[in-house]
Amino acid sequence: MRIITIAAVICTGLLCLFHCGSKNPAGNGTGPDQGIPGKPVTDIDGNAYQTVRIGNQLWMAENLRVTHYRNGDAILKITSDSGWEDMQTGAYCAYDNDENIADIYGYLYNWFALNDSRNIAPAGWRVPTENDWQILETWLGMKPSQADSTGERGTDEGDKLKSEDGWPEEDTGTNESGFSALPGGCRDPDGFFDDMGFYTGFWSATAYTDRSAYSRTLYYQDSYIYRGTFNKGKGWSVRLISDDSPIHQPTSQVDYIEVSPSTLTLVTGQNRQFKCYAKFSDGGFSVITDNAVWTTMPGTSGTIDQSGLFTALDVDGVETVTAVYKNHTAQATVSVFNCEAILSGTWKAAEEKIDISSWGMGIITVDPASDLFLNLVITIDADGTFYCERWYGHDKNDREADWKAYNGDWSRDAYGVYLTFHDSDMQDMAGRFDCFNCTLEFKTQMVFESVDPSAPFPVTFVMEKTGG
Repeated sequence: MRIITIAAVICTGLLCLFHCGSKNPAGNGTGPDQGIPGKPVTDIDGNAYQTVRIGNQLWMAENLRVTHYRNGDAILKITSDSGWEDMQTGAYCAYDNDENIADIYGYLYNWFALNDSRNIAPAGWRVPTENDWQILETWLGMKPSQADSTGERGTDEGDKLKSEDGWPEEDTGTNESGFSALPGGCRDPDGFFDDMGFYTGFWSATAYTDRSAYSRTLYYQDSYIYRGTFNKGKGWSVRLISDDSPIHQPTSQVDYIEVSPSTLTLVTGQNRQFKCYAKFSDGGFSVITDNAVWTTMPGTSGTIDQSGLFTALDVDGVETVTAVYKNHTAQATVSVFNCEAILSGTWKAAEEKIDISSWGMGIITVDPASDLFLNLVITIDADGTFYCERWYGHDKNDREADWKAYNGDWSRDAYGVYLTFHDSDMQDMAGRFDCFNCTLEFKTQMVFESVDPSAPFPVTFVMEKTGG
């Protein structure tokens, strides 16, 4: 990541290019998709900030540049790497210690500065909590189940927050919200600066542990919003939200409810916990799983209790799970497979030869006459996706060969279904192959295919049931 820091230094000399014509980053255009400009607000140092109303929230449309707490005490400014490292009190800095960058991108603050009782925000404003961020995200179009999760979430909500300029040209920020997020980079807990011009992160006031807190991150060329937890010593940008922005109250009017997951595939005996979310008129959401009424139809392939726990029975079929809350309804679909009935019998390869492109080993095919063992492992992910692993290796003469599956054995445990196809010598193989989107079709065919074009082993493998 140090090479990115070099790019940031270059970026310093191109501030006008990155921010041409947008000294006011509030996105105060006249287009219908822009946020509604609010009244400017001034911090204790006299810095004026443009504001924007997004839904029923009022946000600063610029990154914080304050150097004093609300009571007038100075926030500690740290320039050295060693001084920043392991800091446990409030501190701030300019990226690369360059005040010209801070004029546009704001300062970077560790989390302790936000949590200081002297208050980093001017009167009438606050550092946004998780609740504030999630209200913003759902207003932008993110589903409650996505906003409630961590990692990469949503679809284009990140683009709606990004400024239309300030990012590399090939980025696709639309700034429909008027939030005008700029790629201000960060300062790592060890004091090093990273990723100026390529991504930005914003602190949440909500702590996760004694050492970490939540944040939101926007990445160059990615449209989602990343929700994660980071060391409190990291230097992130800060946006503030007005105190008149409502805090979600679960007594508000319900707009709709959502069941998660919306689709699911289970095998006999497996359980899965559903969750139900209510989206409210104030922009917030709540998990109302225990308050919803749960049913499943037709009920021949699965049952569901009033906590939302679904159990797959031993009859193949498709179940429609329904949750009802305050006259609102949401549904999910569960496909149930009785793997014992499906997998029993005789299976063979539907293809005479399967070429597998491997890690630098060229094309590997397997010969039943050689000392090779092929093991296909199917597991079922929480979202219902089938996964498999293939073990492979060269034969004893280190040569390519043709392969056919002969004996097909299977077993099942709490982790999934295991299929084993082997040669007559039952020899083990070295190495591993991962594939994605493995499905059972018509009870007579299993398809294992890699759908990720960047996967190291692009291959489609079909097994057909021939008897039993």
